[in-house]
Amino acid sequence: MTRTRNGRPEILLSRRGIEPYKGMWDFPGGFLSNGESPEDGLARELQEELIVRARRPRLFSLGIDEYPTDDVAEEARFVLSIFYRCEIEPNEKLTASDDVAEVRWFPLDHPPAEIAFRSNVRTLQDLLRAWIEESGLRRASG
Repeated sequence: MTRTRNGRPEILLSRRGIEPYKGMWDFPGGFLSNGESPEDGLARELQEELIVRARRPRLFSLGIDEYPTDDVAEEARFVLSIFYRCEIEPNEKLTASDDVAEVRWFPLDHPPAEIAFRSNVRTLQDLLRAWIEESGLRRASG
């Protein structure tokens, strides 16, 4: 989730409360249940982890990550991450729950250094590029 505050883009990240990468920052999310669509999984995970409802989910990016081999079975090491841009109500209270230790907004151009998973780092870079392009388009057409 992103928002603009005082003209600067911010990104919502959650601190992992479980391994792998316990204590590092991550996008809120999790695994799909059997037969669950990605959009339904997104809504369920945000409700479980942050006690919020996602609005207007829009597919943004895909990434493949590898879990450390000592934490999971060999056949479950690689995961496909599906990144959505979505919104929450502006005054919605964020509550860390489930396997999330903390939730916080960060400036998109200054995320924390301790980011879990390579695809998260790449997606943060892609989000910043998209925001720069979108804000430039708005200024040029406005």
